[in-house]
Amino acid sequence: MAKPLETVVASSREEIKYASTTISRNARTIGVGLSLIVYTLVFAGDRSAFIAEHRIALVFAAGFGIACIVLDYLQYYCMMWENRSVLESLRREKAAIAALVEDDPDAAADRARQMIASLDTIHANTGWSWAREACFHLKFLVAMFGSVAVVYLIWSLVWPAP
Repeated sequence: MAKPLETVVASSREEIKYASTTISRNARTIGVGLSLIVYTLVFAGDRSAFIAEHRIALVFAAGFGIACIVLDYLQYYCMMWENRSVLESLRREKAAIAALVEDDPDAAADRARQMIASLDTIHANTGWSWAREACFHLKFLVAMFGSVAVVYLIWSLVWPAP
């Protein structure tokens, strides 16, 4: 059975690997999305009247869409740095406990117990974890507002004003 410290280290390393992969995937998605937008605007039929009439809704829809992608990207970026911060904290704490072992074994054991007891909240103690959580929740709000703008645009296409 794995020790609690080893479990946190392994979990943090896995999350870093996952975040790195996700950041790359999101970057590719952004590139493809932008290419499709340009392709659609260049090769689609003449929509200049619709664009002029619904300019603000289009800007909101596009802006919220881009903000959602950026917040998703930042969430994973913060996750990567959060876990690096956790691993560095664990390395420092492990070194401090190892230094205490020779001089005061009881204090070292006490400090090790305190560290193990705090492992379930160690991620919450970094600024990166706060930023990650904020990005997570903000992207859902932004996605909702962007969806409302897109629904309005679809409504305007299906039932144009007389």
